[in-house]
This record gives sequence, structure tokens and C-alpha cells, in this order.
Amino acid sequence: MLIAALVFFFASATVAHAEVVTGRVDSTGEHARIRVATIFRISSRQDIAATLRWRSPTAYLRLGLAMRRPDGSWRRIARAVSPTAHPKHLRFVNAPRGVYRLRVRAVTGRTRFSLRFTGAPVTQPGPPGPQGPFVTLLFSRTEVATATRCVPDSGGYANLLTVVAPTLASRGIRATGSVETGITKDSTQACVHYRRTLAASWADLRQLRDRYGWAFVSHGRTWATDLARMTPQQQWNDVCGSLVDLEQRGIWTGDGLFAFPNNTWSDEVQTDVVSKCFAFGRRYGTGATDRSMATASPYWQRTEGISGGRCNDTSMPCSGMQTLTRYKSPAQVRSQLSSLGSDQWLTLQSYVLVTGDRPGAWHCTGGDWREHWTNDPERYCWSDYQTIIGSIPSSVTVTDPKTVARAWGRTAYRIPAP
Repeated sequence: MLIAALVFFFASATVAHAEVVTGRVDSTGEHARIRVATIFRISSRQDIAATLRWRSPTAYLRLGLAMRRPDGSWRRIARAVSPTAHPKHLRFVNAPRGVYRLRVRAVTGRTRFSLRFTGAPVTQPGPPGPQGPFVTLLFSRTEVATATRCVPDSGGYANLLTVVAPTLASRGIRATGSVETGITKDSTQACVHYRRTLAASWADLRQLRDRYGWAFVSHGRTWATDLARMTPQQQWNDVCGSLVDLEQRGIWTGDGLFAFPNNTWSDEVQTDVVSKCFAFGRRYGTGATDRSMATASPYWQRTEGISGGRCNDTSMPCSGMQTLTRYKSPAQVRSQLSSLGSDQWLTLQSYVLVTGDRPGAWHCTGGDWREHWTNDPERYCWSDYQTIIGSIPSSVTVTDPKTVARAWGRTAYRIPAP
């Protein structure tokens, strides 16, 4: 098990920064493989120095430094060497710009520790971060295609890998997918949503990340809708453990958002667990997330669904369909996009985007969106979705939750040992 306490460190142009990270490591029992890692970035050549101290006199810890390769894997470049067991000192001279990881491991015993690391001043300031307003295009569970009893359908939908992602990329848009890590397989797409949808494999996620610049967030390990009734250890395993899974696969944006499965959120779980591992927790709602809301404890974020349902033309029989939702108005979303303020963030969540007509399932032909309908909230017409993305103002930054967290200063969270 790898536990990564994500502390993003940016050296300034004039002052050397010092960061202190605290945590707990354990070499015993089921936690024998726990590691605690601090991830940070430097924008120009500088020295990296770190000092590790711990409480228990019977414990012995190690400290190592690694640099991230372009493919997301890590290359160890230094290890702390001390003549005595405590404290440990590490120094790497003239480190090039890039992303680094300081990792603490317990060789013997279990203990709390304090890790202080510093960097020399850089010669040039880093580039300014993106400015709001922000939009996140969130694809729930990164669903690729429709299916019939887990067999992919031959048509009638916009495949996420071959149609949707390339179309978004042609507009300069990088989307975000959520991942249920426990069901995600290496190369086989998982069958979800009553055996009617196929979700991306790890290979698919890598393609979306590497070819189209997608980011990913967590949907939990097991799509648990009873988190509030679990023990603290079970909560940690399902919530923070999913982040471990993502990072082991080279996905470093997962801590931007935890998407409570099926909107079964809990203030207690959000406060005690999610906010310790993630910048934000997702709750469904309508409209934008205000900066003041997202950056105040317990750090909730609002997600609005781009959902299908009964049609909006009340003169047609489809308006009386027995569905839980009404087909989302692209005109309403277009109005929301045009009125976003600088300290606002609109998250628009979709599932599978469908095309044409499928009797009894959806109607997406014709130029009037008011006549469009789907019999499943997790289906929405691709043509109307393109209308929505085509109306995103140039003043709006389309990005992932972690980028918003950095821009709004929501970075002071640590991933605790269980």
C-alpha cells in the first residue's frame, strides 16, 4: 500500500520555502507496506534538502528522493545517509526543474514523524496559474459505450475514445473522468449501469491521459453508497485507498475531487475522511460552485448533471414519459456559461452520449432540442452536448478539479495513514 500525502511546493523567485509534513508510518502487521510520500514541484534548478525526525526510539525510518519520469513513473535519485538512526538528512544539489517525491518508510516499529524540506531560491518566477471562471466537463466513471448485457452495441452512440475525446481535443478542451478503481481492469472495459454501459479500462485511461490530456478523479474503490455506516478503517480503504490506486497507475490528479457514489454524501465522512485526502467532495446540485463555498470546511463542490429524460415539448407524448428526470436544456446551460463570475466554477457531468434514434430508448434527430428525449438519465444526445461545449466563452478556463484547487489555494490537506 502506498499512501501519498500530497503537498505541492512551488519555490518563489526571492525566498527559499520550507515545508513541514507530519504523518505516521508502521512496519507492523497489515500496514507493513505503508509509505508516506510528499510530492512537490520546482520550477528551476535548485538544491533540495530534507530532515526527517520521529518520536518512537524503537522505530527506524528511511527517507528517499525520486523524480517523476515523463510517463508518470518514478526514478529514485537519492537516499538519506546518516551515521546515526535519528534524525535523517538528505540533500540533492542542483536538481533540475520537475516533479519530485520524498518518501518515508518504516523499517522497524511504528511512529509519527516530521519531515521538513527546503529549496534554494530560483532565478525566475514560475508562470501564473489559470484564472477563473472555471468549467469542468466531468464524465462519470469514464463510460465509453452503450452495451446490451455487457456486449458493446454496434452503433447509436458517440464512443468516448474515438469520437468524444478527439472532438473535444479539436476544440482545445481537456475533460475529466471519474474512476471506480475497484472494478477497473487492465485492458477489459468494466460492465456497469445494469449491464448497459462499458466503463474505461486502465489502458483506455492512459490513452485519454496521454493522447488527449484528460485528468481523472476518484469515484471510490467499490461505489460504496453506505460510507457513513462503515468503520473509519473501511471508510479510509474505500475513499483514500482509491487515490492510492490511481497514483500507482500514474494518475496524479485524483486528489482534486472525491465523487460520492450515487450522491450518497455525508457531512461526517466528508469532514473526517474525504477532506483529509481530497481537495473537494462532490454533491449534486444546480449552478456553479462559489469559491467561498469550496474553500470553507468541509470543502464541498457542486456538480450539475447533463442528464437525459422526458422531452421538453409539452405538446408531444414524450413529455409524459415515466422518467425521473427531464431532458437537460442546452439553452439553460449556455446561459449559465455566459454568466459565470471570476470566482465561480461550473462542473457539468455527463455519462454516455448517444446519436440518432433508438426505438424506445432515445430520440436525438431533428434540429429542435425540445423534442429530444432518452429513457435513461445516463444518456444524452451528442448533438446537444456539442451545442453546449460550443457555447463555452473564451474567458472561461476548462480544467480539472485539482487545477481549481491550486488556483483557489485549497492545497493544505494531507493523506493520513490509516
